[in-house]
Amino acid sequence: MKLFVSGVFFLALILSLQLNAQPRHQKRAPAHEDGPGNKKLMEQLNLTDQQEEQVSKLRSEHQLNMIDSRAEIRKLEVQLNDEKRKKDLDEEKILSLTKQIGEQKADLQTRSTQMWLNVYNLLDEKQKEIWKDHRPERKMRHERLRHKRLMDRQ
Repeated sequence: MKLFVSGVFFLALILSLQLNAQPRHQKRAPAHEDGPGNKKLMEQLNLTDQQEEQVSKLRSEHQLNMIDSRAEIRKLEVQLNDEKRKKDLDEEKILSLTKQIGEQKADLQTRSTQMWLNVYNLLDEKQKEIWKDHRPERKMRHERLRHKRLMDRQ
């Protein structure tokens, strides 16, 4: 009987090790990066070489700014969580950090909208219609990704 129980335990151990050794799913690139949807949109817009260069430059600048902004938000969130864990809460500091996080997030949204407008202003009338029609789809996809990230944090 001991041999049977030991065998079952050993088999369960081996199975659990095998399951943990399975490759994890790779996270997909965010929608704002050079994913298939973005490439499809760029093809639909039929940009001139000059427009492609300008959009590429705008996108790179925007992505670098977004990296810095998101990092700053994350730092503030860590500071806020540290403040909330302290034995003696500093209400002013907690409220100040919360306000700073909100302001940073609002600034992030404003810069994203400004990026969208900057690209829009580079386009001709036909391209502008394609660009505007694409926006609701991007917004819905962004909201789904945002919701997923929020759920993953919990």
